[in-house]
Amino acid sequence: MPIVWREQMSVGIKSIDEDHQRLIMLVNQFADVIRQGGGLSGGNEGAIRTLLGRLQAYTNEHFAREERIQDQANYPGLKENRSHHAALITELNRKIERYAAGEKAEKKLTGEELSAFLNSWLVNHIIKVDLKMKSHKFTGVW
Repeated sequence: MPIVWREQMSVGIKSIDEDHQRLIMLVNQFADVIRQGGGLSGGNEGAIRTLLGRLQAYTNEHFAREERIQDQANYPGLKENRSHHAALITELNRKIERYAAGEKAEKKLTGEELSAFLNSWLVNHIIKVDLKMKSHKFTGVW
């Protein structure tokens, strides 16, 4: 089931909300390819690898932007957020590596399992970590 952006997911900072919407789009695109039977062996290997590469790159870009904004605003949750981001990036990279290894992986990860993970980590991160920013006063142009 695709992730649907809702106003309740907004942290109230335009650039971060736009990042979240783009990440949702990328996660949903991956899920669509997998649902259509386009796994790594389904003839879409290049497109899937490109999409996952974009997801990894944009996740890193988003986390860096979010931490920079939090740092500039003296956000008290910055340390926790940095730690959470580092753990998410590590887990994301490991899952994508397992998926990309396919049958060669020690513990194979299917496209459906990776898609479920992506949905879960993105939504949980927004709801459990990022929404805490709403209670902090962020000033300036973000």
